[in-house]
Order: sequence, then structure tokens, then C-alpha cells
Amino acid sequence: MPTRHRIGRTLGYGACVALAACSASVHIGSTPQIDQSELEKQVATQLATKANQPVPTVDCPSGVDAKVGATIDCTLTAQGATVSYPVHVTVTAVNGDNASFDAEVGQTPVGS
Repeated sequence: MPTRHRIGRTLGYGACVALAACSASVHIGSTPQIDQSELEKQVATQLATKANQPVPTVDCPSGVDAKVGATIDCTLTAQGATVSYPVHVTVTAVNGDNASFDAEVGQTPVGS
């Protein structure tokens, strides 16, 4: 059934929480901030790779400061799904023009 398949794909991203947080590095632009579109792209790509799922849509309200400990809460929607899940992103390291972050997918759908 399509509904079960969509739910299964959405829940597959939760594997990042069970196994460990997903992490990635991004290039920092001229300002000490990770750009919103780059952040969304990298979070989506890393979560898809870690969960062995198609690349989801990740929406963040803004970029995040390239400062260790900085956080932002985004949402993840799997391809073909209508339910979104929270994604908590934390900057874990900044080295020159690169920042690393962890992304953890929540288990409870947004708005539940």
C-alpha cells in the first residue's frame, strides 16, 4: 500500500537517531554562517545517505551561525509523504572556512 511505503520511508530517517547523529561539513561563506540553502541540502543528503533512503525535503527557517554549539530546528518530509518530522541541527566544529554539524531526526511528527 502506498501509505505504508511512505510511512516506512519517513521512519527510515529515524535510523540516524538510533545509530548516531548524522554529520557533515559545509563551506562557510564570507559571513560566519552556514547558508540556509546549503544547510538544507547537506542535511537532506547526509540523512538520506545514513538512512539509505531517497533524499528528503529539509526546510530550515534560516541559516545557522558557524559557531560550535549553535543550533537550529528544521523539518524533514520524505519524498511522497505529507507528514514532517523535526530535525535538530547542532554545529559541532568550525575549522577555517568549514563547519561540521550533527543532525538528529525526532520520532514524533511535527504538529502531533
